[in-house]
Order: sequence, then C-alpha cells, then structure tokens
Amino acid sequence: MTVPHPAAAPRRALLRSAVRGHLPVLGLILAVALLGSVAEALTPAAIGAVLNAATDGEGLAAGPVGVLAVLIVVAIVASVWRYAASSRLRIRVAFQLKQRLGLAVAGRARAIGREVSPGELATAMTSDTDAIAGYPGALIQLIASVVAFAVVAGYLLTSSLLLGAIVLVGVPLLMWTTTRVAEPLEGRQREQRRLLGRLGDLGSDIALGLRILRSIGAEQTFRTRYRETSRQARTAGTGIAGTEALIEAAKLLLPGVLLILVTWVGARLVLRGSIEPGELVAFYAAAAYLVEPLGALATFVTTRARSRVAADRVLRALAVDPPGWPGTGTTASGDLRDGTTGVEAAEGEFTVVAIGDERDAGALGARLAGLDPVDALTTTIGGVPIVALDRSALRRLVRLHGAEPTLFSGTLRANVDPGAAAADAAVAGALATAVATDVVDALPDGLTTVVGAQARTLSGGQRQRVALARAVLDAPAYLILVEPTSSLDTVTEVEVCGRIRAQRAGRTTVVVTTSPAFLEAADRVVFLAGEPIGGTHAELLATSEDYRTLVARENA
Repeated sequence: MTVPHPAAAPRRALLRSAVRGHLPVLGLILAVALLGSVAEALTPAAIGAVLNAATDGEGLAAGPVGVLAVLIVVAIVASVWRYAASSRLRIRVAFQLKQRLGLAVAGRARAIGREVSPGELATAMTSDTDAIAGYPGALIQLIASVVAFAVVAGYLLTSSLLLGAIVLVGVPLLMWTTTRVAEPLEGRQREQRRLLGRLGDLGSDIALGLRILRSIGAEQTFRTRYRETSRQARTAGTGIAGTEALIEAAKLLLPGVLLILVTWVGARLVLRGSIEPGELVAFYAAAAYLVEPLGALATFVTTRARSRVAADRVLRALAVDPPGWPGTGTTASGDLRDGTTGVEAAEGEFTVVAIGDERDAGALGARLAGLDPVDALTTTIGGVPIVALDRSALRRLVRLHGAEPTLFSGTLRANVDPGAAAADAAVAGALATAVATDVVDALPDGLTTVVGAQARTLSGGQRQRVALARAVLDAPAYLILVEPTSSLDTVTEVEVCGRIRAQRAGRTTVVVTTSPAFLEAADRVVFLAGEPIGGTHAELLATSEDYRTLVARENA
C-alpha cells in the first residue's frame, strides 16, 4: 500500500489556486494542443496516402496532397499558438504566486521569519514560483500527446494488427521505464534546494557581517563552511544532472529501439505483400512520432518533480499562521508598561531603559510596540492591554525604531515617508531632528536619489539617521527607540539626542540604550538587571553599583 506524501493535498490545493483564475485559458490551450497533436499524429497517414496514390499511377492527387497540407498548417499554427499562450500563462501564474507570497511575507513577516530563513524565502520567491508555474503547461502537453498516441495506435491497428500491437505494448512499457528512471529525481532536487537555501543564508551572513568576521578573525571558518556547503550542493546538482541525463537518453534511445522494431517488422510485411510500400513509410513516420509522447512524459516527470519540491518550500512560508489579533479598540492613553519586566514609562516623559544584553533590549522594544500578540499580552497603556486595540490603531499610536532598521530600494524620500502623506516641511523637520540633513545634501539628487536595497551606498551611520527620521516623522504619541545611535560618533550622538529630546517634548518616548548621552538627558532612567530600578541618571550612579559598572563600561 502506497502512503501519500503528507504535503500532497496542500500541493494540489496550491496548484489549483494558482490556475483557478485561468481555467478558460487553460481549456483553450488544451483544445489547441489536442488539435495540433492530432494533426501531427495524422500526418504520417496522409503521407502514406500521397505515396500510395503516386505508386498506383494516380500521380500527386489533389485530395491526399490537400489533406497533408492542411494537417501540416494546422500542426504548425497550433504548436506556435500553444507555445506562446503557455508562456504567457506561465508568466502570469508565476507573477501571481510571487505576489501572493510577497503579501504573506509583508503581513506575517515576524512569524514567517521565525520559520523560514531569508535564503529559503528568496529561493521560494524566485525559482520555486517559476517551477510551479511551469507545471500546468507540462501537464497539458502530456495529455495532448497521450491523445495523439491513441490516434497513432488506432491508425496502426487498423492498418496492421501486428504493428499496432507492438506500439500498444511498447509505448506504455517505455513510459513505465522512463518514470522508473526518474523516481530518484524528486528526492535529489529536494536535497539540492535545501543546500542552496543554506548556501544563500551563509552568503548573506558573510556579506552582512564581513567586517565583524574580519575583526574576530573568523573569515577562514566561514570560508570553509561556505566551501563545504557549496561542494555538497554541487554534488547534489551532479546527481540531479545524472538522473536528468538518463531521462533524456531514455527519451531518445527507447523510441529509437521501438522505431527500428516497427520498421523491421513493416519491411517484412511489405516483402510478404501484406502492406503497401506507402503504408511502410507511414508506419515509419508514425513510429517516429512516438518520440513526442515520450518526450512529453519526460518533460512532465522532471517538471512535476521540480514543482513538487518548489511547492513544499512555498507552502512552508504560506502555511505560517501567526496568532490572531483580538483587539478592536481605537485609542488609549496613559503610562506605557511592560508587564513581563515591570518597566514603566510615564505618559509625556522621556524615559531611558538601560539593559546590558542587546537581545533583551530588542525583545523589550518588540513587546512595548506589540509586534506579537502573544508576547505583548502583558503590555498596557493606561492600564488597557494593547492587544485590546485594533492593530491599525496601535500602529498609529505606537511606533518602534529597532536596533537594525531596514531601508528599502527606492528614493530617499520614500524611505523617510513610505506613505507619501507628509508635507515637505514635515519631512525636512524629521531629517533635521535625526541630524540627517547633511546626508540629503551629499546625495546627487537629494531626496529623490534612488538607493538600493538596504541603502548600502550609504554608511551605517547615515542609514541609521535616515531610519531615525522615519521614526520621528508624524510625531507618534508613543515612540520606542532601540539603540538609535549605535553607529554614530559621540558628537553626532549628543546632537541627535538633544534634538529628539526637544522634538518629543510632552510625548511619551522610551529609548532602550546604554548611551551616556541619552542616560543624562532622560527624565527618568530604568535600570533593568533583574527587578527594574528607577530614578534619574545621577541618582542611579549614586545608589547602584551595577549601574555604575554598566555606565563605566560604555564610557570605556
């Protein structure tokens, strides 16, 4: 008993959803493919009729020649149209899959990021969606080829029972052999895709962390790790190539053997006078045509293997189901409190939270901003759980600037004002608050300068200031900043701190950092090392040995 793959049903559902909006086009492509394949299948019979007419002394009779011409024209036109229509359909299906996956990532980025690595996600978004989109076309061509095979087999049976029997037995046997040869393909492709995803992750880690790797002397370790993974991926690719080569060889060799057998038997029948010479030529052409269904089967087998592996990867991202957001409230006001740690920021104050561990700093910022409904269950504003607020309302009320903010491909202005809703004066004010005016002035086209992904043409400090300008734009009621000046020099850091302090006057601001500039500027400092300890910077220096140690380490 064969146990179905557990992902088989979701795979089929993904394929159905991908082509659901294109069923009329698929039906038309199938009809044209059937028409073209049948015309090709009947062409050998028409050739035989023309030759028989010529050998019977009738010359090139208009009827057989006309039929042959019509069949050739129909086959050519149908083939060209089917190829063009299938290509357009493949592009549309691939685009819709990319769009669907992109929307899922945009809406569930945090949850998907925990389950799927960036390298795997990039592969799913590109080559995997293309592989899935090629499956319907391969299936249509296989169906059309099978129908054409039935036509050829019927013609051979009516002309010669022996030749028809050879074809009816031989072609299914060859198809079975081809599928057996292709059996290891899917497993090998799945392993290679896994290794390629791992290779992409390593490449991304090396590119993003090259300076750190050099500083700690770990370049050789990562080089060795990358080389080993690359070798494994190459070995897996060689295994795939070997299987695909066997499939291609079977696609050509096995029909050739059948063609020789049909031709030899047909020649014996001609010598006996059982069939006409023209029929032998038709049999030869018909047997040669049998390469088409076997080729279609080989293409389908390889395409199916690729699409199944690709569908598993796409489904892995699409299947991530983050917890639902329960809230429907529209607004809240009051003190912002994290119930997990006990950290509390008074409404309208400039609060700095000092934590020694960067991971704890990022987690605190995420909880205060309500990025995850489960993590944020104990976070409140004025005693109201933030999960009781509508998510859109919460995003307008609370804004988070993470330790590693992201900039996107596009203009600099689009990175500062993604919604394109702010006035020029507001954008200029946000840039001034973040001390980023000089960044704009240094670019050739100012705010309209196009920057690539992550704006890598800018320095780390420039990127951080541009992202900070985005955070302070529109002056949200609650602003959480996590290590906002970690890439800046001391002088610039002090200036940024002063401007943010002034711009945020009267609004609730929480800065998670150990920067001395922010600690000194705070209305209140919360030192988190176990139970939170609150007070001014001077008070904590006077009363907490651990706090003095932390500050001394930062000043060192």
